[in-house]
Parts: sequence; C-alpha cells; structure tokens
Amino acid sequence: MDLKHFMNFLDSSRLNMSAVENLKKELESAGFKAIKENEKWNLEGGGKYFITKNESSIMAFRLGHDIKKGFSLVGSHSDSPCFRIKQNPTMKRASAVCLNTEVYGGALLGTWFDRPLTVEGKVTVKGESALKPKTIHYKGKDGMIFIPSVAIHMNREANKGVEINPQENTLPVCTMDGDFDLIKSIEKEIGAEILSHELYVVSCEKAHVVGVNDEFLMSGRLDNLAMAYANIMSLINAKAGEMTAVAYVGDNEEIGSMTKQGAFSPFLRDTLLRIVVSMGGTYEDYRIALSNSFMISSDEAHAFHPNYQNYADPTNRPLIGKGPVIKIAANGAYTSDAVSIAVFKELANEAGVETQTFHNRSDKRGGSTIASITTSKIDIPIVDVGNPLWGMHSAVETGGIKDQEDMMKIMEVLLSK
Repeated sequence: MDLKHFMNFLDSSRLNMSAVENLKKELESAGFKAIKENEKWNLEGGGKYFITKNESSIMAFRLGHDIKKGFSLVGSHSDSPCFRIKQNPTMKRASAVCLNTEVYGGALLGTWFDRPLTVEGKVTVKGESALKPKTIHYKGKDGMIFIPSVAIHMNREANKGVEINPQENTLPVCTMDGDFDLIKSIEKEIGAEILSHELYVVSCEKAHVVGVNDEFLMSGRLDNLAMAYANIMSLINAKAGEMTAVAYVGDNEEIGSMTKQGAFSPFLRDTLLRIVVSMGGTYEDYRIALSNSFMISSDEAHAFHPNYQNYADPTNRPLIGKGPVIKIAANGAYTSDAVSIAVFKELANEAGVETQTFHNRSDKRGGSTIASITTSKIDIPIVDVGNPLWGMHSAVETGGIKDQEDMMKIMEVLLSK
C-alpha cells in the first residue's frame, strides 16, 4: 500500500461525494470504463467497468469469462458521522452568525469542538427542465466555520461529563458580521439561485502518522473511508481470475442505509443481475452465479482500549497492528457465521495475514453494517470484518497502518479468484 496515496485520499475525501469522485478517478486511471443506468450496456468478457448512484455510491467490477462462476465481492460505505446543515440555516445568536444543523449519524459530539471545519455538499439550481435540476458540488474554504467550546470557568462540572444538546451547543460559528448569509454567499460564488441543498459540516484536519514507531494513522473518516479505499484499490490491484470481481461502496450506512443509494436499495442486486443479462445470461444463470459467490463486508471494528478496558469482551479483544478483525454477533447484526469465517481465514492464510475476532460485551449493544441488509437482498455468504480503531465516530479516529495493508492483501486474494 502506498501510504502517502492513502493519506491524500483521506485528506481530499471530506464527504461521501468527494470520496466517490476520488475513487472514480482511480478507476478511470486504471482503465475502468464508466457505464450508466439509463444506457444499454455492451459488456465484454474480462472488461472493467464502474457505475455510480447519486454521486455518493459506486460499484466497480472486472468481468470473468464465465458469469456462472460467480461474484467475488467486497463492500463498504462512503459516509461518516458529521452534521447536516438545515434549510434556511443562517442564525444570529449573541451577535454571532451561526448555522442551524442536525447530527448525521452517531457522531461523538464532544470531539467536534475547537477545530477548523468547513462546509461541503451539493446545491441544486435550475436545469434543462423542472424534472432535471442541475447539481453543483460545493466545497467551502478551510476553516470557514468552527464550534467553540465553553470555558471550564463557566462550567465547573464539564470534566465530570455533561450532556451536549445538539440544537443548542453544537451550532457552528461563521462570523461576527451580522449581514452574512450562507446561502446567499454560495449563490454569489456560483452565480445562480439555489433551489435546495444537501450541505454538511466537515472537518478540515489532515491525516497524520503518529506513535513513536510511526505505526498509527490518525485521521477523520477512517470509518469507513479506509475500507472504501481498500475495496476499490484492491480491485484495481487484483489479478484477473475466473470469477467476476466486484467492489461496492454504498452510502448512508451511518443513518440506516434506507436511501436510493444505500444498501437497502436495489442498486447492488439489480446491477449484479444486469451484468449477467448483459453477458447473455438468464435469471437462472444469475441465481447460479450467486450460489457460487462470496462477499467481504468491510466496516471498521473497535480496538481494545488501554484506558477503557472494561468496555471490551473478556476473551475477544482486538489490538491495533495485529490484523483485520472478524466481527461476530449472536443477534445477527453481523453476518459472520462458521462458514463465512472459515472462508475469510483461509483467504487470510493465502495472503499471509493474521486475523482477530470481535464480540461485544454481553451487556453492551453493538452496531451494525451493510452486511445483514445485503444478505437479505442477495443470497450469498457474507463475512463481517474491519480493522481495529480507537475513537470510532470521533471527528478524528486512530487505526493501525499495518492493519490497512493486511486487509487489502486479503481482499486482493478474494478478488483474484
């Protein structure tokens, strides 16, 4: 893995749309051809293609010569917790101009204070018809907004744990200029009237290698851009095999995936079916292909924390730097079972990589991934995995560089089958 390349990707992918834009560039540079939902597909055996949905979800694939050999899939998601800016967002509070926001996903709110932030997302303006407005990707300047914390002198109980009210305490400050209006400011920049928008508050901070032995990577959005990067780059680097190799990066996992570009949508299922049909196959051939398929669902995992040891399971304690983590849950939140775990371990053995296992403590509720949703849409075995992180859903998370390299090695083995 090219560490500098990975860090540049993280730095330039502050939002799901930016991440997909950057992944598209990587695929195009590697010879993958763009195809569209509203056009006829003329696919060729061994060909390399990609398709996007809503500018925030992407699926790339390299065709095998016999579609019935099945799909080797890796999956992840492009979004990370942050704040979404509401409509009519500009507010004047105590002479400061702030933005009205709501929390997107399960953000660790306290980590967003006192750091440079910016605005990014998309705005819509008039297009060729009422049914087809034009979309413009907007990126604000670094540090244009921030969320200041309150001094310890004014809240002596702050270090004992204080509830953060997302409507009152986390609204970003823009300026002390009372005439400023965010939407009017953007309209002036783009030279058009904004009909609506999907704008977000994102962190400007860059990725850093940390630790006395340079073994850790500290960055925003490791959950889950680290896995999205691993998916696409592993497909690019994998050798051509008999199976059709697929890398899927969905969107909106952090809010339940129930969007047209999320895992609950038919995007993945219908694209796989359309691949089979475009190659001259039938629905029966599609079902045969699924029966011969396997998927790695990759979403970051919790590392055993030195300062919060009682939060971890007594016997399953993943360590940073000790390899990718297989995630298991009795309640079905993770899809890993005896068969899919065995397959992943064999792939890891072929890659020369050690693995670890994660269970939640039995008295703590864990999270979920795209895997359980995906397996309800397409009938294939799926293993839930990720790399161990500290500070998951913080504005800045910490993981291991070697773990990222090892996960990509395993994915390359699968995608070369």
